[in-house]
Amino acid sequence: MRRGFSLIETLVVIGVFAVIATVVARATTVSLLGTRKSDASAKVRENLNLAMGVIERQLRSARAITSPPPCDGTPYNSISYIDQYGDPSSFTCNPNPTCSSGTNTYVASGSASVRLTNPESICITDCEFTCSPPVPPDPPNLPPTVQIVIEGTSKETSGIEDTAVRLETGVSLRAY
Repeated sequence: MRRGFSLIETLVVIGVFAVIATVVARATTVSLLGTRKSDASAKVRENLNLAMGVIERQLRSARAITSPPPCDGTPYNSISYIDQYGDPSSFTCNPNPTCSSGTNTYVASGSASVRLTNPESICITDCEFTCSPPVPPDPPNLPPTVQIVIEGTSKETSGIEDTAVRLETGVSLRAY
């Protein structure tokens, strides 16, 4: 009668458990990376949606676009307008495509005093306002349209976890 296991049997069992442990560890790591990427993407999208919503509402109600003149379809990092109350206001972007450390990127309302995005956790990589006049055969008294593009990434992730979120929309000013 034989008692215990042989050395070969023990090594085979250890090898099988090592392979299973490696597969489980890799699956867990991939799952955690995906969760971090998803969380970072959601945070960036939330920040950019807030900024885009404020910009859309304000420009839709604006009486006129005052800068950049002329309203010719050229993209700019800022736009000035006369709000629904007749007061001058503006939106400004400070993008940085490389998101190098130490840079302060943002989307701001007014004279950059009210930040619409969180510069501590979000890096704005692209931001453009493009004002376009009505295109014939549209009636000449139609207000201009403004194309808005905002793209950002999370400062809290990098490498394969990093993700860019890009929002684009067009806003037609209401005719007063």
